[in-house]
Amino acid sequence: MLSSLLEALPWSTVSTLSVSAVFTGLVWSGKLVPRSWVDKSNADKEARIADMKARIAFLEQADEAKDGHIGTLATQNGQLAVTGELSVALLRSLQQLSTTNHASRSIEPGSGHVAPSIEPT
Repeated sequence: MLSSLLEALPWSTVSTLSVSAVFTGLVWSGKLVPRSWVDKSNADKEARIADMKARIAFLEQADEAKDGHIGTLATQNGQLAVTGELSVALLRSLQQLSTTNHASRSIEPGSGHVAPSIEPT
């Protein structure tokens, strides 16, 4: 039967693509390769696809957790920036207060200011 089919083909007009298509069809139908091999190959492929889907789901969960952590860190960073700005403003005001106190030198006794230190002679 196969030999009659091969003799009936016009070999001068058969292309490489058509031969490949016939070969693929014979493989998928189980006539060239045992059907159990094809089924096993398809089952292995489906198992690999299921494994890849599980890995993708895990990586998406890890990415969401990472995004949440980054959001928390950004919030903390913003809070620390506000605290830092407040500290800088406080230090600048203390520096200005200190500069004005040293420049005036007319501090009255009992005014609540700390007495100047006495230098040893």
